[in-house]
Amino acid sequence: MSQTHFQELIQRTRAGDRAAENELLQKCRAYISLVARAQIEGWMRTKVDASDLVQQTLLEAHQGLEQFKGETEAEWLGWLRGILKH
Repeated sequence: MSQTHFQELIQRTRAGDRAAENELLQKCRAYISLVARAQIEGWMRTKVDASDLVQQTLLEAHQGLEQFKGETEAEWLGWLRGILKH
């Protein structure tokens, strides 16, 4: 996604635009899934599903969106990775 489009989505999301928030969260779903799968140790794969971690991460991002203070896509993805790790 272009930096301009990302910044527009962030601004609209911060203004309360639910469609923009949904687009922002959905656009990063595949990335978060990839990171989640990479973080799950071999023995844990039988107990934890990456899709559950993705859902939890996106839910926590939605609930704590006002805590995101960044402006760039890299900052956004880093923030999401931080949520995923906890």
